[in-house]
Amino acid sequence: MGILGLIFIVPGVISIAIGWGLLKGKGWSWWLTVIFAVLGVIAAISNVVMRNVGGIIWIVIDGIIVYYMTRPHVKDYFLMH
Repeated sequence: MGILGLIFIVPGVISIAIGWGLLKGKGWSWWLTVIFAVLGVIAAISNVVMRNVGGIIWIVIDGIIVYYMTRPHVKDYFLMH
């Protein structure tokens, strides 16, 4: 159970740190959010290729995140702090 717990705790701690960074306008959190969203789109595309239609939902969600995070006013906010 210890290893299984770590498997869930590590991503949770990373998500909390990124969320805190986003709330504080930290540039590193912008980069990590964009990177993870792009990786999410790639993973979702591979799911769709393997005939898992649920991946389409994640393509849309991660695509919206990438779209929003790359808007000029959002990007400026994070990269100016």
